[in-house]
Amino acid sequence: MNKITEAVSKNQLGQILMRMGKISDSQLEIALKIKNDNPEKLLGEIIVEIGFVNNEVIVEALNEQKVLNEELND
Repeated sequence: MNKITEAVSKNQLGQILMRMGKISDSQLEIALKIKNDNPEKLLGEIIVEIGFVNNEVIVEALNEQKVLNEELND
């Protein structure tokens, strides 16, 4: 895996939520399985619907994702 691919992978919403300590690896796995069956839904939406986190946590993680992606593009 090259550095850019690795950085993008680390900046995915699920990975950010795990680093923040908001969801576990098994919770992410459950959410990704549901996402696979419902591709029209956003991962954050699924994680909130399941009840793993609330909307505020998703917003916080998305803001972190935005900052990380901006740093990657600089």
